[in-house]
Amino acid sequence: MRLQTFQSIGRFSFFLFSLVLLLLAACTRAKPSQQPTAIPTQPHPPTTIPTLPATRQELEKKILNLEGEIAAHDPTIIKAGDAYYLFTTGPGIPIHCSPNLINWKACGRVFDRNPEWLVNTILGVKDLWAPDIAFFSGQYHLYYAASTFGSNHSAIGLVTNKTLDMQSPDYQLGGCGIGP
Repeated sequence: MRLQTFQSIGRFSFFLFSLVLLLLAACTRAKPSQQPTAIPTQPHPPTTIPTLPATRQELEKKILNLEGEIAAHDPTIIKAGDAYYLFTTGPGIPIHCSPNLINWKACGRVFDRNPEWLVNTILGVKDLWAPDIAFFSGQYHLYYAASTFGSNHSAIGLVTNKTLDMQSPDYQLGGCGIGP
């Protein structure tokens, strides 16, 4: 019986030894095209750290002294034509306009009332918040969020337009939303 056990252990050892050799051979036979190649690196240009203006007069030149309707929560801004448009959190997404980033006035709201799809999706929704605007594919895209305070019932809306000038005949809102 001892001889039989010894032979079984010997066969198993031989099998295990053969398997290890086979794995080692397979791992070391990489084709030249599979060998890792070094990627040439280029030195990075030195990083410049902006410095504060040396004098109060230089600092005052960099500060915008805003005037007019300047209260804004979650603002997003974009330049369109000769005007700057600022969109903020609030009922209907308030819009402020400026010709120069200094003098601001209230220009209206994106919506007179919340879109019907939103009212039907999120019961009790009031303010629309955290707008973000971008221009691409020939249109302005204004994304916004909606929810009831402290709930998990939320939606994301999108409104598009060819222009931000409310007096233009091309000012026509289009849009959609994603809700629960």
